[in-house]
Amino acid sequence: MKPPKTRQTLEAYLAGRPQENAFLCAEFVAALAPISYSSIARVLAALVREGVLVRVGYGAYVRAAVDKDRGERFVYPACSDRAYTRELLVKMGISPRTDSVTRAYNENRSTQVPAWLAYDVGDSRITRKIGFGKRVLRYERSRG
Repeated sequence: MKPPKTRQTLEAYLAGRPQENAFLCAEFVAALAPISYSSIARVLAALVREGVLVRVGYGAYVRAAVDKDRGERFVYPACSDRAYTRELLVKMGISPRTDSVTRAYNENRSTQVPAWLAYDVGDSRITRKIGFGKRVLRYERSRG
């Protein structure tokens, strides 16, 4: 009996996690252990081309949604940018907190609505660029 193909194994992994929207390549490599990194990367690239996943950073992928009303096929992340960035940060071992501008708005200390996507990552040294299109995650570092 032949072992299952890489694509079928990866699709089964995605189907087994319907509540998750964001994935790291490292998590695929760890879960599909005997399969090589290069074959997983090829399958991920194919899934991005087909509109199943969207690449939002180095080794970071999000489930995709397709908008066909625009005339051409437009693929975008299926969940909000706040949801998938938080999920990715947690999977990387970082506990994201609300940034200072959003905190001030929520506590009625400011009327300025935050226009950018940001999280307070504490003393974490993360510099990874995560985002889709022009909406990219910014990091705020609070030490203490």
